[in-house]
Amino acid sequence: KLAALAPIAPFVAAQPASALAQPPLRLRPGGSDDGFDPWVEIIAPAFCHNAAEVSRLTGGRPVLAVVKNNAYGLGDQVVGPIVDGCPQVAGLACVRPGEALAMRAMGVRKPILTMSELGIEESAELVRKDVTLSCWLDDAGERLARIAKAAKRRVPVHAYLDTGMNREGMPIARALGWLETLASQPDVHIEGIYQMFVHDVDFDRV
Repeated sequence: KLAALAPIAPFVAAQPASALAQPPLRLRPGGSDDGFDPWVEIIAPAFCHNAAEVSRLTGGRPVLAVVKNNAYGLGDQVVGPIVDGCPQVAGLACVRPGEALAMRAMGVRKPILTMSELGIEESAELVRKDVTLSCWLDDAGERLARIAKAAKRRVPVHAYLDTGMNREGMPIARALGWLETLASQPDVHIEGIYQMFVHDVDFDRV
């Protein structure tokens, strides 16, 4: 902020004393003076309606609601508790650890999954708050063991598999042995697996 204001200083100093004596421009905090301010309305029943429709279209399967990036700008502390109350939602997913902790602080009780690889200390804090971690790196077993030691409890995880998007995730061709190693660790509990479709229908079926 200081760097952004710095170029203004010479301009202000060059103004005549009469200009500097003028009353400052009145700015109403939170919007414009013409009354046409933008706003967002959060309609709780709409979220539950959408969750019910997703569940219906998938044969009654439970929904993992992704509320990453601050609930896509709507506010995780607002949307999290709403989605937590939708009966079709089995759990919530986010990316940043602060999002998961904020939703827990707001009373979200359903399972929360963090969809990112995180550091040891922040992962341990999440585990202590009953937040499930994601893993997909080759050294996941060693890292999860360190997290379990720091958290002083077993670590729940979802394994992220790369089935063709080539973005992140353990490549599917190497996944079986990697998963077997994780499953053999007493301090790790594999709760689930997730992946992304590549939008090639034939390949997605495979």
